[in-house]
Amino acid sequence: MTSQQVAAGLMVIGGQDEGVEHLAELLEHTDIDVLKSCFANVMAYSIGTPSVLLLQPNGEAWVKKRLGKELFWSASTYTFPTSCPTVQHH
Repeated sequence: MTSQQVAAGLMVIGGQDEGVEHLAELLEHTDIDVLKSCFANVMAYSIGTPSVLLLQPNGEAWVKKRLGKELFWSASTYTFPTSCPTVQHH
């Protein structure tokens, strides 16, 4: 796990939209690229954090909205191939 992955995960669960954008700028990437490259960690932080501790309603929904439905499902099936073999998106 890299510091980039930890930072992105913490920013998503902390509701820090601007933080993700700033991290992307520092890394000279787009925020979408950062979310894609840190997807597993971002999702683990989002799913593993009790909702009462989240500063935004749902980190998973935020990531899905930010990436878009197709890119989100692509990242999901790439990152979690054995746990998503029957997932279908419409």
